[in-house]
Amino acid sequence: MENLQFTKEMRNEIVDLSTFNYCVNNESKIEEHIRDGQRTSMQWNSTEINSGFTNACKAYLPLSKSWKTINVENKLKDSRSCLNLFKQLIKLRENPSFYGGKYKLILANKQIYSFIRWLNKSISIPIYLVVINMIGASRNDPDNEYVKIDFIQLLK
Repeated sequence: MENLQFTKEMRNEIVDLSTFNYCVNNESKIEEHIRDGQRTSMQWNSTEINSGFTNACKAYLPLSKSWKTINVENKLKDSRSCLNLFKQLIKLRENPSFYGGKYKLILANKQIYSFIRWLNKSISIPIYLVVINMIGASRNDPDNEYVKIDFIQLLK
């Protein structure tokens, strides 16, 4: 979901009391102080009134302008969505290697943090190599020397 950008014209829809009280005498501060943009109604689908959040004539807060495309129904269909990524990460975290396994640091610097996790030496339970890109450079970036690390050599 995207944050809802509140404007002065939307001041009658402010539900955040601290913002309302803070901005009574200074309407120019609404946009920098309001928290309601992050607290819009859950956008479930693109077809129902109020995006499926409620059948009421008016939702507690206005919907984001992108509710017809960014909603749970659409994101469930997209295998690369943040929603599905988090579902996969939760499922992975349920693996015994991650909640009760052993840990060994492989490489840690400003660019890469990597480690292995495993439960025991059993063949039936996998060993996981986790590599986290700390700088956001693409692994396809030819100037990024840190993505050219030979992790097979590091693991020996």
